[in-house]
Amino acid sequence: MATVGLRPAPVQMLFTGASVVAAINSVVGGTGVALLVGRFGHADDAVAAVVGVVVAVVAFVLHLLYQQRTNPSP
Repeated sequence: MATVGLRPAPVQMLFTGASVVAAINSVVGGTGVALLVGRFGHADDAVAAVVGVVVAVVAFVLHLLYQQRTNPSP
């Protein structure tokens, strides 16, 4: 995806390598938390899955906010 001549937009950070790594890390972290909640929290599978999804989404949003804060647009 060529961005030459385009003004920087916040949505462009979704197409970076750092965002791909953040997405993978978020999914792995959410899966880990879901497994821990299911195993040690004695929760149902549905509850553990919802907790895992919420953790993954929050982690991804935090990654994106950090990326946006550390890479200011010119």
